[in-house]
Amino acid sequence: MTPSDVIDDDLPRPFGAYLLLQNFARGGMGEVYLAKSGGIAGRERVCVLKKLRAELTGDREYVTR
Repeated sequence: MTPSDVIDDDLPRPFGAYLLLQNFARGGMGEVYLAKSGGIAGRERVCVLKKLRAELTGDREYVTR
């Protein structure tokens, strides 16, 4: 991944229990982020989070993928 491949966003920003750090991709289903989640005793985990587009959240097939 090169800097030109990164999608510019207002990051970092909170999203539920996660802190979105970097946007990797956008597509027809939504967006994929590098994120951080807090854990027990203040431990943090780095993870990948897929955020669905709002119009797809009512479709059970997309939500369960």
